[in-house]
Order: sequence, then C-alpha cells, then structure tokens
Amino acid sequence: MLGNSFLGVTLWVLGLASAILMLRFGASAADRERRQERGPASLILAHRAMGYAALLIYLALAVQMAPRPWAGRMGWSALAMIHLGGGLACGILLAAKMGLARTAPAWRVTTMRRLGILLFIGLTILVGSSAPSGMAAMSGRGPLVP
Repeated sequence: MLGNSFLGVTLWVLGLASAILMLRFGASAADRERRQERGPASLILAHRAMGYAALLIYLALAVQMAPRPWAGRMGWSALAMIHLGGGLACGILLAAKMGLARTAPAWRVTTMRRLGILLFIGLTILVGSSAPSGMAAMSGRGPLVP
C-alpha cells in the first residue's frame, strides 16, 4: 500500500497539472457567451483523465484516514482540524465539479474553472497543513501532535 504522504503529494501534483491544463484552454469572451470550452480534444481528455485519477486517489486517502479520529489515532490540534475540514471540503468540491460536468454543461466555461481553482487552493492548504507533522516525523522528532 502506498503511503499517505506519497498519495497526498501525487494528488497535489495532479491538481497542479490539471489547473495548468485548464488555464491553457483559455476561454475567450465569445466562448463564454456560447458557454462552450475550446481546446484540443486531447488536452480536454487528459484533463478529464487527471480528474478521475484524482478522484481515485482522494477515495484511497479517505478510506485510510476516515477511521483515524474515531480510533484515537489522531490528535485534535488546530492543524489536524484544518486538515480534516480541508479534506472534506476538497471532496465536496471534487464531487461537485464532476457532477456538474455531467449534468450542467452550460456551466463548463465559468463555474467549472472557479471550482477547479478552489479545489487546487484547497489541495495546497491540505498539503501545507500536513507538512509540519510529516517533516517532524521524518526527522525522528516524532509527530507534532501527541
């Protein structure tokens, strides 16, 4: 089984690559009026594939981490609460983005870009909130949270 740190960083890298691709499509004012996205089909397909890969990684992390608070394997520090809330928010944003992509194609150009940027910002906060504890554990000082 892959470690949570590796999966988390992989999820962040997928989010970065997906955000770069999304911004690379570039929507002109005419595209916004027609509510259509423009871009090579291969880039749109790559963006979609990265989204599905991110969903699978998110689910793998959620299955590993969801039981931790109830099993007593997690401290209730401020960083842990930011990470827990951020993880839930990213899951909701990811589900909303994928659901809207299928059910509301008229929102693809404007709302979907905003959701994608919010999702990437949330992933960055998640990585930042777990990095201090992970670095302390790797250095041999033990986790910051007892």
